[in-house]
Amino acid sequence: MMEVVLRIGMPKTWIGDLSKETTAKIKLLECIPDKDLGGHLLFEIETRSENISDLLKKINAYQQICKLDISPYKKGGYLGAIVTNNCITCQALTESKCFLTYAINLKDAKIEWHIITGDEDSLTKLINNLETKGCSVELISKTFLTKKKLLTSRQDEIIKIAFENGYYEYPKKISLRELSKIFKISFSTLNEILHRGEKKIIRDYYSKK
Repeated sequence: MMEVVLRIGMPKTWIGDLSKETTAKIKLLECIPDKDLGGHLLFEIETRSENISDLLKKINAYQQICKLDISPYKKGGYLGAIVTNNCITCQALTESKCFLTYAINLKDAKIEWHIITGDEDSLTKLINNLETKGCSVELISKTFLTKKKLLTSRQDEIIKIAFENGYYEYPKKISLRELSKIFKISFSTLNEILHRGEKKIIRDYYSKK
């Protein structure tokens, strides 16, 4: 198994366009194919300055958006679900048999995908599918996961630096927001990476008792 990070430029997508037009942080949490071309997307959006109503109008303006539901779940944070009739993400992942763990938008209108795949052939097929659909694809990193390796490389890096900076001490010597600035990722993204990594460590500890 491999953990792979891809940086993707997608033609005319709501996530990519919002990255250029706003400072909102968008994180794709789940992607489920529906029928031939469409899909159901679960996403998180964080905005500190833009009006959420304006952002929703921009998303709904895209023809491929069939339905949009969104609810606030924290200050400046919203959880949303979209039904589309044309989802490049769902199509490419379904055809390649790769698994998307999460994706985040970048300031250059590109999207960073974090995926798990079983072999090189699946990864090659995914990249070829995306490029055939008009996307630009850059391979950022590729890490082989083994039974001996409990954490992904990203989880290992972040938890190690959090530990070294006193995040796990009482009282904490560094906050989540301060850590997020070190890694240049959103507060919510960092929180989820830490949570998933910590869960693996705890599960591994108790499985040996």
